[in-house]
Amino acid sequence: MTSTAPPEPEPAILESNLAALAAFCPRAAEQLRAAEPPTEVRPIVGRDGTLTYAWNDESGRLSWLGRATMPGVRARALIDAFQHGSRNALLHGFGQGAEIKLLLQRLAGYQAVFAVDETAWAAALVLRLHEFAEDLRRGRLLIFTGSTAWDDLQNFL
Repeated sequence: MTSTAPPEPEPAILESNLAALAAFCPRAAEQLRAAEPPTEVRPIVGRDGTLTYAWNDESGRLSWLGRATMPGVRARALIDAFQHGSRNALLHGFGQGAEIKLLLQRLAGYQAVFAVDETAWAAALVLRLHEFAEDLRRGRLLIFTGSTAWDDLQNFL
């Protein structure tokens, strides 16, 4: 039995997301474009068959994007339990991105998701995996990242 490496996400996904994000959150788009993940980050297929990223941490242990080995399963469980009502949603951390994707699908068209993640390189990995450009263009997904993420969100509001 031979093992093949998982596919790299399409570079066009990240570029499309960043171009759309720049309209509402230009600072975040710049930070995400410049964000470099650690060199050992690699695409990997999660235990649920979902494409994600993993790397070895300082102690040599395998770490997963969003701390989830089964990102699709985790996202469904979290979003099924999430009670948003008629309000917008604020997410602290992007997970693997599946949570954001599901939440956007379940929210009404007038509701938005404000996503804050101080770790720009991890947020950039999420934007490589998931196509959010339409929701970013419409202002339904607003991303704030880096060391000024919370200040940027406050200024935006």
